[in-house]
Amino acid sequence: MHYYDTGTLVRYLPRVLSGSMLCKGRIESAPFKLGQKDKHLNSEMRERDMNDNDKSHKETKIEAAVFKRLLEHLDAHKEVQNIELMNLASFCRNCLAKWYVTAAQSEGMDVDYEQARERIYGIPYTDWKEKYQTPATPEQMKVFKQKHS
Repeated sequence: MHYYDTGTLVRYLPRVLSGSMLCKGRIESAPFKLGQKDKHLNSEMRERDMNDNDKSHKETKIEAAVFKRLLEHLDAHKEVQNIELMNLASFCRNCLAKWYVTAAQSEGMDVDYEQARERIYGIPYTDWKEKYQTPATPEQMKVFKQKHS
């Protein structure tokens, strides 16, 4: 086996990634291995992957914190009705619950709509509706129908 420099590795990489050097799910031995001057590649690649994973993890934590803050904000402003949210922003607490169900399912979790609503509203939806929801005005319904028909 010959030792090749980084340039050779870079030239073979597209073939490896495209599958031309794949055989039943495993990579066939490429006609090179890393030389002495390329040994730093493995540690650099691992470090970059760890940095990318760390960045991705931090971004996920930030997004989760923002979502949690949004729920806290909506909870602190129960006077803002779903119809108002729909008319102004084309989403409401129920939309968030539907998106929550979809995201949970994409992660393999079994969350139904009522469970998601309770997560979004902080209490069972029927309780929230009874305590905080006011009837939509004719004007609100008119705007809603114009915007969402």
